[in-house]
Amino acid sequence: MMLPTSIAIWLAVISNIGEAAYVNLPFQKRWYDHQNRPLSENKSYLTIKNRNIHVKRESPDAYFQVETKFNQLFYEVELEIGSQKDPVTLLLDTGSSDIIINTANNPECQAADVDNDQNVQNLQKRNAPVDVICIQASATKIISDSIASSNSDISANRNTSDYPRLNKTIKYASDNDDYLMAIAPKVDPLYDCYSFGVFNYSESNSFEITNVPLDIEYYDGSGAVGIYGKDTIYLNDVEIPYTTIGLNTKSYLAKGVLGIGFNFNENAFQNGYPKYESFPEHLKTLGLTNRAVYSIYGVYGKRNSILFGAYDKSAYIEEKGLTLIPIVAYNPGTKVGEGPFYVSVTLSSISFTSSKLSNEIIASGNAIALLDTGASYSTVPYYVLNEILTKFDFKWSSQLETFVISESDIPKDQTFLTFNFQSAKVEIPLIDFTYPIIDGQTLSNTGLRSISIEGGDDDRFILGDDFLSSVYLIVDQEAQSAALGQANPNKDDTNIQIVENTIIDAIKSPEYDEVYNNSDHGRLMLTTVDNPNHIQTIESFGQNIQLYQPGLGNDLKW
Repeated sequence: MMLPTSIAIWLAVISNIGEAAYVNLPFQKRWYDHQNRPLSENKSYLTIKNRNIHVKRESPDAYFQVETKFNQLFYEVELEIGSQKDPVTLLLDTGSSDIIINTANNPECQAADVDNDQNVQNLQKRNAPVDVICIQASATKIISDSIASSNSDISANRNTSDYPRLNKTIKYASDNDDYLMAIAPKVDPLYDCYSFGVFNYSESNSFEITNVPLDIEYYDGSGAVGIYGKDTIYLNDVEIPYTTIGLNTKSYLAKGVLGIGFNFNENAFQNGYPKYESFPEHLKTLGLTNRAVYSIYGVYGKRNSILFGAYDKSAYIEEKGLTLIPIVAYNPGTKVGEGPFYVSVTLSSISFTSSKLSNEIIASGNAIALLDTGASYSTVPYYVLNEILTKFDFKWSSQLETFVISESDIPKDQTFLTFNFQSAKVEIPLIDFTYPIIDGQTLSNTGLRSISIEGGDDDRFILGDDFLSSVYLIVDQEAQSAALGQANPNKDDTNIQIVENTIIDAIKSPEYDEVYNNSDHGRLMLTTVDNPNHIQTIESFGQNIQLYQPGLGNDLKW
């Protein structure tokens, strides 16, 4: 491949500095509420790791106001861009493939010193969700659905509207001017792109514009519109020139994105333009790494980082090792090209362990699983969620309209789910798939936790931070493979292994070729019912949990 002269000159310069090694990029996990206000620094991420429900008792009849707090998680990375080194904070995302940065001339971005009148106009303009609605207690039952099968093909006949949907955030939009004026000072961060940094490309001497348009939409409904360009970015002291970036010049996007996915998923390619190097590939081309590989360590309470071109042997439990599995070219039906598009791997089975269950396999087969740092919480097929709720004895709370369980019933070291990816097995504590229920008046712990997993209408798994916090993930884009290990929660040092050609500590799975295939309609088949294609009907989860019982704890310190 013929390199541009400017890159060739730069490579000649770094060749005199030292051999290629790796790039270490620290990131911070930070939770935000639906107005993009960050979780206070003086509160422990461990204590309220997942989203918190705040409950206010409005009357003795248990008429409740329910609001989900801090339900958006970002893996935040900080870098600088352009000759002026404009600082920006980006979302680290394995599920997308473009670097997207807000520009200083984006009319949808708003400076932090705007007045209330402007905020009200913005709220009215977007009909923004600004508050929560009260929930009346109501009788609720669970009705599950049948899966009809014909020969080896599975066709779905799922009345999913009957399946309970968990009310994680209950919001409404208001057009009352007095109300909007009253809350406007509280919501200005919602439209303040500047708080996460913007790029003034017109002031950068190193910026080069292209003729490739940008028009991308993310899974959560946000997006970016503008044009692609090239400039230098700086990760700590590492200079990365000629990096392709998407400039968001027209659309609202709270913060930019550092997409590190495969180049088949680049917005430019999906819109008919040529692919460009993925970010890991670009680091290799520049000689900063020897291979387009990255590894992610994201255990709560520890220093989190992503390593490009290397992995950390102290970041996973050595006794359990690393298992190498293939990344499959899963296509949801909307992508062009052969892929891969995501970090999509084959999930072979799920088993449960608790005081009543001993590594009981509840489903097996070949399902697709997407490993996505951009997802705050995981989504599983609704029939798998049904098994989680029943096997672990969750109860329905009509007051909160969600499923709850006592925290004392799910000790972290005794109650967990084991995910088996072609013999690569990782254990995820069940408590990591829940979030605490907090009394909104006293800010005390009720002793209950609510399920945080979403039930999806299809057969795929999207495994987000609640899963990845217990997993050490290494992705080799060149080999289209991933190595999985159990993350080391007690990591205190580093033992860096640079990747030259292969991930030398990873053992290739004996089931490496037993992969999910797009044409097979793969899914996990339930093993705990007589007919694994039928989801049993559950009329009641027994006791309807009432919150304000005598003796609920006040032991949580804030």
